[in-house]
Amino acid sequence: MSINSPRSSRRRGRPSGGGNTPEQARRQLVDAAESCFAERGLDITMADVARRAGVTRAVLYRHFDGRDDLVIGVAAQVMDRHVAQVISDITPTDDVADLISGSLVYVATVVRRDPILVLLSSGSEHGVASLLANSPLLSDMVTGLYEQVFALFSDRLRGGLVPGDVGRFILGVALALLLDVIPGADDPDTVRRYVATFVLPAIVASPPAVGPVFGSD
Repeated sequence: MSINSPRSSRRRGRPSGGGNTPEQARRQLVDAAESCFAERGLDITMADVARRAGVTRAVLYRHFDGRDDLVIGVAAQVMDRHVAQVISDITPTDDVADLISGSLVYVATVVRRDPILVLLSSGSEHGVASLLANSPLLSDMVTGLYEQVFALFSDRLRGGLVPGDVGRFILGVALALLLDVIPGADDPDTVRRYVATFVLPAIVASPPAVGPVFGSD
């Protein structure tokens, strides 16, 4: 059959995503949505995203239930990048105390200031913390990361601790930092002191010695 025949040149009915896997197609849609949010803020529609991705709205709705679902998809992709950065920057250490402290400093000083996460959570009462706490997908990403790490360092943890439980505990600490429950939580030294005083003794079998008591002059 000639490549110029109507049947061969017809594009309707081809698989959505141009033959990509569902995961690849979804990522392309999320990339398009992130670009739209970055350029135009929250004032975008599913139709805007579909146009940017070069697909129909029907294709977009096959992957996302609606705009809120798309917001979580974009937030998850941004968190994926932060997780990769944390792994690259912090996990080469074999000191579990440094790993916990460094990762929480990263959450308090980098994640909380991410422009896309700040934008996506701007309608939430508690900002990025609300976005993280109200999405099982995002919460599971954070706890899952810590659970995997603590499984590798289980011999450094206090006896009887389960890596999954420790991961959920660290998620709670991260949320407290994002909520500004801890005064000065945007300062790396303050976060490190707080973690050394209150968090590490609850987790690490042999926590490092703590300097001046947190909050003292």
